[in-house]
Amino acid sequence: MFLDTPVEKLPTEPISHYERCTAVDKAAKAKGVPRDYLNLLVVSEGGKKGTAVLNKNKSWDLGPAQINTIHAKFIEKNYPGKTWRDVAYDTQLNINISADIFKQCLRHHTVDSNIWEAIGCYNSKTIKYKTNYLLRTMRVWDFIRKNSDRNCSTYWG
Repeated sequence: MFLDTPVEKLPTEPISHYERCTAVDKAAKAKGVPRDYLNLLVVSEGGKKGTAVLNKNKSWDLGPAQINTIHAKFIEKNYPGKTWRDVAYDTQLNINISADIFKQCLRHHTVDSNIWEAIGCYNSKTIKYKTNYLLRTMRVWDFIRKNSDRNCSTYWG
């Protein structure tokens, strides 16, 4: 169901700061993951509503949190009836799935509850890719902490 129709590039639209912060807050509470770090993942990924990016391995990254289609079986099991278009365009659904993936990473045996290992795992469990992602994400973390328009402090208090 999730990948019944081929993924294709579609028109995109940015998500507002309020929409992102609200979706991150709801997902973090519902899934039991650290809100600031979930926000970091979404901001770092930099996707928009409708984003569909083809990767070298022929998988696709979808929507605001760039959910990879390698998670199709998980999505079909946990979000029955949802399609890749739903994941690409529905901000709350997209960020909920992102929180699920992040939660799996937090529990992964190689992570041992290390938040930065979990952040890297979100992108890849392969050290080469994970390390590059972590370096980029840590720079984004510094940027977010200094810019209230990215860190949601206006909405979270």
